[in-house]
Amino acid sequence: EDTLYLTVYHYWVYGSSYEECLNYDFEHKTHEEKSEYMTFRLRLLYIEHLSNKHDKHLLFNKYETYQLFKDEYKRDVILCKSELDFGPFCEFVREHPVFVVKPTDMSGGRGVHKASVEGLNEQALQQFYRALLEEGKTNQEKFLAGQEQSVVLEELIDQDERMAAFNPASVNGIRLNTVRVNGKIHVYQPWFKVGCGGHFLTSAVFGTMDAGIDAKTGIVDTPGFKENGERYEYHPDNHLPILGFQIPQWDELLDLAKNCAHRS
Repeated sequence: EDTLYLTVYHYWVYGSSYEECLNYDFEHKTHEEKSEYMTFRLRLLYIEHLSNKHDKHLLFNKYETYQLFKDEYKRDVILCKSELDFGPFCEFVREHPVFVVKPTDMSGGRGVHKASVEGLNEQALQQFYRALLEEGKTNQEKFLAGQEQSVVLEELIDQDERMAAFNPASVNGIRLNTVRVNGKIHVYQPWFKVGCGGHFLTSAVFGTMDAGIDAKTGIVDTPGFKENGERYEYHPDNHLPILGFQIPQWDELLDLAKNCAHRS
């Protein structure tokens, strides 16, 4: 009962969700410390204030995002929406028989998986493609999200071996937020998405870890944490240190993010 009251209090005073109260250990923090966090409701206010609602489709629709930042992707991406896209699909899989399938406009890793057409004959390839189109419809019904019934296919990413070491089965990526104010780009609270358990996806929704990064140095400055409240200074699978890890090529990443922010 006390936890319920505390959660309601933190929601109205600080805008935090129940999960944030647990993850950020609000119960043991002062008012000043709690006020430093970008909580759920506060984040929505900033998004509303800083973003152009008319352009948000450019970043919510994965294929439109790819069209906007095609040069920066450095990998092939195609859209599969109807039978008319079967030709481009065949060309794509000849080059990339193993690839990633993603719903076009969903988030949180929902519906994302790795697929392969290795060894399929022409008839089996046609059946596979029809199943892909049905998959788009099924995802929309299953997750009750998204407007598109299409999927995008992406070439696999060959990541830096220092990043891959944490969980070779996944892309252990960086989420790097940028805010543009009066033409100047600010980097805000980046974090490291750390895969574990041999899973393909790196999403906290599916039980993997996040760890904060110092925006100036690119050094991981928090333990890894899961949404169930577990925290790790060392990776639970291979005991590699998470806290203190230097993200490779950090300055190049900052330049890339700022260039993209100027174009969006």
